[in-house]
Amino acid sequence: KLRAEDGAIRAEEVFADTPAERGGLMIGDTIHRVDGVSTLGMSIQQTVDRIRGPKGTEVVLWVRRINQTGETEELELSFVRDRVNIPNVTWRLESDGVGVIQIDNFSEHTSRFTLEALESFRTAQTEGAPFQGIILDLRGNAGGSLIQSAETADLFVEAGEIVGTA
Repeated sequence: KLRAEDGAIRAEEVFADTPAERGGLMIGDTIHRVDGVSTLGMSIQQTVDRIRGPKGTEVVLWVRRINQTGETEELELSFVRDRVNIPNVTWRLESDGVGVIQIDNFSEHTSRFTLEALESFRTAQTEGAPFQGIILDLRGNAGGSLIQSAETADLFVEAGEIVGTA
């Protein structure tokens, strides 16, 4: 997931098991060249269009990264293009013990992925990780399947009607 920031194209999120992750792209990296072509003045869509291509072909990104000592590194990263499935449910357990589940939209697997998130929090807790609670982040949620939204709500609500028509 990319965003334009201060005239640069910055990696805002790197999804698991994608060419970006496999190629070493990290959150915060700024993309300055795609296959030798400068991204200066490009929109996010123009940059994405240059990155995309036939499955199995290579694309090279020149990125700048701020390392752990605060110095800027310039890296050349190679990626093998592949089909990318961006999950609509992501989750993480913060260091303070709060589990965060973010749902971007409700599609056919949302309740299953949400249940996976809850089970991963439960597993982390039994392995000694602190657990304080859950934040269900629906900011920017685009809506979607009424059935999946009801099934997901059912994971959190003990009793009562979730959806009704009149």
